[in-house]
Amino acid sequence: MSHHLSDRGYEINLREYRTVGWFGLLFLAALFLAQIHGRGMHRKEIATSAVLDILMGSAMIYLIVGARRYNVDEDGITHECMSGTYHVRWADITGIEHNAGQINLCTLSARVAVVPTGRWAGPQAPKAIKLIQEKIEQTGLPIQYNPMTTCKMSKGFKSRQQTGTSKC
Repeated sequence: MSHHLSDRGYEINLREYRTVGWFGLLFLAALFLAQIHGRGMHRKEIATSAVLDILMGSAMIYLIVGARRYNVDEDGITHECMSGTYHVRWADITGIEHNAGQINLCTLSARVAVVPTGRWAGPQAPKAIKLIQEKIEQTGLPIQYNPMTTCKMSKGFKSRQQTGTSKC
């Protein structure tokens, strides 16, 4: 299949994910402040509200930290985010899992979490998505459902040996 890749591949910026994360976090902080300064709230209600806000805030922080950009090319996929840069070569993939649109591509030493592509934007997004689909099909590996997939972020392992099980 012929793809017109630049030297750096298809670059997908996840600015929209970060924007949602920041606005969500600010909204939750304002809501919490309004609740604790409101009249008539008892300690138990404030504690319940705080727990819910912390849980929702964690999801917003996950969006902020995990969303920056992907670079997809014939060799593999690279995920750049606040916690680091992670690369998986297509040929090294040993496991693929999915849930709620997220796909985790795993090798024996790394994992790249690919956020749902339905919200990817930009002129290169459709070509990048098509290339990812083709490369996943070429692995011949089954795509396994895992309810914890959406809780996992890209990760690299400091392992010198390529032995053991997939890091999905």
